[in-house]
Amino acid sequence: MMQPNDAIVARMMTSRTRGTKIPPLSDDEPLSLDRGYQIQDAYRATLLAQGKTLVGWKLAATGPVGREALGVEEPIYGFLFPGCYDDGDTVSRSAFVDLHTEAEIAFRMGEALSGPGVEASDARRAIECGLPALELPDIPFTEIPPAADMIANSALGGAIMIGAPVDLVMDHNLVEEEIVFTRNGNHVSTTYGADIMDDPFNAVAWLANRLGAKGETLKPGDIVMTGGISTLIRPDAGDTVEARFSSLGRITMKVVD
Repeated sequence: MMQPNDAIVARMMTSRTRGTKIPPLSDDEPLSLDRGYQIQDAYRATLLAQGKTLVGWKLAATGPVGREALGVEEPIYGFLFPGCYDDGDTVSRSAFVDLHTEAEIAFRMGEALSGPGVEASDARRAIECGLPALELPDIPFTEIPPAADMIANSALGGAIMIGAPVDLVMDHNLVEEEIVFTRNGNHVSTTYGADIMDDPFNAVAWLANRLGAKGETLKPGDIVMTGGISTLIRPDAGDTVEARFSSLGRITMKVVD
């Protein structure tokens, strides 16, 4: 039997509030990707109705490895929950169900952008600045769920951390941007902007077109997280996590219980 969207949303909200894990949503009812997005929309509407201010949007599976792992043919997206840390902040694991982190390239929108027909050059013109960022995914499920469950849960959104904004000139080449991700000074991974749909601006264009198909728009001030390109880690209390970008600077997070 198909569960009402609001009942599923209530389960996910209770998980976040209490910091407890729940079984995958598909244990009760197999979800299609479209149904996952319907539940996500209901989740976002519930938070907005409560007066929450959402930060923007996030993408996931923007690289072929991520899409293969999730069994999807295109990236997935979600909204960004309230909660945005600044570079150097201390993050408490107890504020999350199951805190993880990965390095990302982020953008802040300067102009509205909506599909169809948006190309990377349009996205570049609409972006106000680039941002070094860490995503802090929160995994509320007792086991790795299907992609539709992740979509319903806003692509496992938790919070984000962003660093100092960087002005992007029109010839700024983020394809070759190098991102070195470390934990306690130890190398975790090295990745490049090209790992994000061949160019991070392609990710923003894809999102604008996907949202435009639903009558939605990227708005000025929205943060867009273009998808994790580092190794995803589960930090321990006492860890210092850092990402160094070749042109976007660096960002550091300290973790406590």
